[in-house]
Formats: sequence, structure tokens, C-alpha cells
Amino acid sequence: MAYVVSFLYLSVVKMKKFNILLLIILFGKTYGQAYINNPDFELYTNCPATYGDFANKISSWVSVVDNPDYYKCTFYDTTAAPTNTVAYSGTGYVGFGTYGDSNGSSEAIGQTLNQSFLPGITYSISFAAKKARSGISSQNCGGVELYGIKSTLYSSLSYTHISQVPNTFFLGKTLTVQNTNWQVFSFNFTPSDTMKHIVLTLEKIPNCYQYVYIDALNSNTLLGLNEIVKNNSIKIYPNPLKNSLYIKTELNDFENSEIEIINYLGQAVLKTPFSNSIDVSKLASGIYNLKISSENREIYYSKFVKE
Repeated sequence: MAYVVSFLYLSVVKMKKFNILLLIILFGKTYGQAYINNPDFELYTNCPATYGDFANKISSWVSVVDNPDYYKCTFYDTTAAPTNTVAYSGTGYVGFGTYGDSNGSSEAIGQTLNQSFLPGITYSISFAAKKARSGISSQNCGGVELYGIKSTLYSSLSYTHISQVPNTFFLGKTLTVQNTNWQVFSFNFTPSDTMKHIVLTLEKIPNCYQYVYIDALNSNTLLGLNEIVKNNSIKIYPNPLKNSLYIKTELNDFENSEIEIINYLGQAVLKTPFSNSIDVSKLASGIYNLKISSENREIYYSKFVKE
């Protein structure tokens, strides 16, 4: 598998030959809260039976534009957009595509957040995605886009792109999805207003056909009260990994530090005193955040993938 792995809450400005690390101080203790409901698409009310069988099937999610697809239970027919039918995490995942029209119309899914995204706070979202490996919908059109909605969540719109719908706010997007195997994407965003709902869709590219599968969303990467974030002072390897995680640092202030490993639900699944080597062999496959808390309240974050 190929992965795009990002460090969280890190802003690096490159000036000539110097890297300047900007420290971000967030006020309001919000780290570890789960914002997205049913992020891995495992919870459902009824099993899907055919293409477009999305509405009223998958818990917490709605069809915002046209008829996205839900793959779960015994329905894994990917004939129209060929791919390996194995989910990235668990057994459920979703798929949606563009229509190849001059308007750049694209199917879209959305939900009401467990907790709203607030203005002025930087969030991070990550998920696994892949495109169809053959057929007309296997073109390299664009990335997956995230939009926010302040008030009413739309549903059952037809032949449009969510960016053309009133009162929607663009929050960010991934690079173009070109891999036919699961690949982890992530990006940070800072809402300009309170967003109660989110919408996921494909980038608005006119006259281009693309079908993308997504799984395992993760949005629980906010920080705690007055925590100062640094990230270029540590490196973790290998990444992805199977059994052991190794930490490389030239700093000397970790003697009495604590390490936490946090899953996509915001749950600390492992806590241990600082060590340069950690056994993670018993962790389930998935995406995790590594948090190191030093004595002087400096917080170090990094993300890794457990195979």
C-alpha cells in the first residue's frame, strides 16, 4: 500500500534554507473528541442490495447529491467501478462518482456532526481512499473535497456540485486520487464560522469521469488547554508498521514524559512512559495518533498506520 502520512498541527514555513516551526496554542480543551459519527461506515440500519442503495441504509450518513453507493453485508458488486472489494477497515465503505458533464456534477454524502466545527480552530481530517482501477470512471480527475454547512443539511439533490449550492463552505481537499489501492489522505482546515454539518464529494472537474471509494475517516485531532505543539523534533519509523514503533529524537526533555496512542474514535488505546521503542503488535490495523507529553507541557504529535 502507498500512504500519505502527515504531521498534525504543524506549520512549516520554508525561507531560503531555514525551516521555521510555528507553534500553535489552542485555548479550550477539546482534544480526543469524536466529531464524525460512524466514521468507518460500519453501523447500518439495513443492508444495501444494489447500486445507489444509500439512503436509510447507513447510520448517521445521508445522500446529499444523487445516489452514492454503500458496500456492506453481502453487497460488494464493483462491476461498474472495478476494485478489490476488501474494506480498508472493518467491512463497510462507501463510493461516489462524478457525472462527466460540463458542470462537474458529483455525487456527495453528508452528516450532522456529533459536535460542530468551530470558527478559528484548526482541525485535521484523514481517511483512506482509492479510485476504480478500470473503466470509464477510472480517470484521474481530482481529489476528495470537504464542505461545511451552517444550518440545514441538504439531501437528495440531483445533477449538481455541492459548491454550487447556497450556504455551503469549502473546507479543504486532498490531492488527486490516483491510486487503485487504499491510500491515506489528510489535510488541516480552519472554519470561518460554526459548521454543524459536513459534506464529502469529488472535486469539480468538468467533463471528467471518476469513481472513488472512501473508508476510515478520522477527525479527532484537536489539542488541549494551552498545549504547545511541536513536531519537527521527533521522527517515528517505520511507517506503516506491524509490530514495533521506534522514536528518534535529539531532545533530552522526555525523561519523565508519557506516550499515548489514540485511535480514530479519540480513545487512548495505549499509555506508557516514554521509550524509544513501543510494542504495538496487539493494536488493530488502522490509523493512530501518537502523542508525547513532556514535563514542560510541550506536546508532540505524529500519525502512523498499523498494518
